[in-house]
Order: sequence, then C-alpha cells, then structure tokens
Amino acid sequence: MNALTDSQRAKLAQRLSRSRGGQDRGEADPDVLAALSIPERGPRESALVNALAHARVLLPVYPHAPRSEETNNDLVSVDIGSGRRAVAMFSSLAELTRTYPDARPVPVVARKLALNALAGPARMLLDGTHVVSRPATAALAQGDTWLPAWEDSDLVAKVSELVADIGIERVGSQAGPAGTSRVLLVLVGDRGLSPRSVIEEAGRRLRTCERLVVACDRIELVPLAGHVLAESGCE
Repeated sequence: MNALTDSQRAKLAQRLSRSRGGQDRGEADPDVLAALSIPERGPRESALVNALAHARVLLPVYPHAPRSEETNNDLVSVDIGSGRRAVAMFSSLAELTRTYPDARPVPVVARKLALNALAGPARMLLDGTHVVSRPATAALAQGDTWLPAWEDSDLVAKVSELVADIGIERVGSQAGPAGTSRVLLVLVGDRGLSPRSVIEEAGRRLRTCERLVVACDRIELVPLAGHVLAESGCE
C-alpha cells in the first residue's frame, strides 16, 4: 500500500470533521493519550479501558479486506497471537493511516464498537499495539466497570485456595502482554515435587475455576522464587 499524500490526509480529516459536526479533526482523545503514556502495563490497561468508555475511535473500512486480514460487518480483525483475533481500531487519523493508508476512516464510539466486537473476536486492538481483552471488551459493551484479574484480591484468594495443597506457597497476579493475565506461583522447595508436575496440576485445577476463566482472556502460569514475588509487588 502507498502512503497517503498530505492532500489526501487533509480530505480525510475534513470527512471526519463533517461526520462529527465540525468537531472531529482525527486527533486522539486526550484521556486515551494519557492512559497510553502510563509506563506500567497493568495501570495502563486499566486506564485505557476507562478512557475508552467515552472515547471516539476510528475504524479502517475497505470495500474488500486486505490480504491476511478478515472482515466481519466491515470490521477489520487481525491476528494477535495464540489463535486469537481482535477488531482493529485506532486512536487517531495519523495512527490509522500509518497502518492502513488506503482505508476509509470511520469514527465510532468505542463502547458501541465493543458491542459489535462481541459478535466476532470479542477483543479489540488499539493502534496495532494495545489489546483490549475479551473481559474488558465485554465490560465496555455492557457499560460495566472492568475489574482486571490482577486487581481482584478475592479472585487471587480463590486461586490460592485451589492450589494450596500441591506444593505452592503463595500466589500473585499481574498483567501480561497482549491481554494475558499472569498467575504467579511460588513453589514450595522441600516437598520433593518437580516444578513441572506442580505447574501442570495447577493448570488443571485453575481451568475448573469458572470465575478465573471468565475474568481472564488468556492465562499464563509463572513459577517464581518467593523473593521475586515480593519484589514484583504481587503478594
């Protein structure tokens, strides 16, 4: 694809402006920008979902889907790994045209997009980088407040109960990449159990925890030494 000329970018900005009564110049929502500037992954994801609850985003629309991508009701979805897909959305005209220079930008309220996304991949991807996970997308669509798994102390306590008798001393949780929730497990070192067998059994048990399955898009089990968990702030 060829990049847009300055003249073409100006025409697209004018189109956006007309579609929003002269108010939309294709710039990113200030609250979305503020959320994206947060360096820590977990707080960044929480702030982003809160900002998207009232933000406008832009969709790339094609008469025909680009190669290696899929469309469903004009929504472009992209592969985000591990067999998962997400609806592509962008914070600004500049971000959209950087990835899809030939697409037509269509403004939409992020919450409305989340509702449409539930009928497809049930996830969204902002600016090609920031995954809005399945639970977060569902919360946006339903107008609910999203409680990330790594901020849910009751859920961590439930997970701790499930694995307490198999050689795991403590449990923590944190945000992982691409919408993943990490369950951090401190293994007991004096029971003669192999770390692999403990992790496998923990995985089997956690898959039966409906609350955890609902709260997480994808779960990654991470065995740790006790001091590492303490340093991570996830005790």
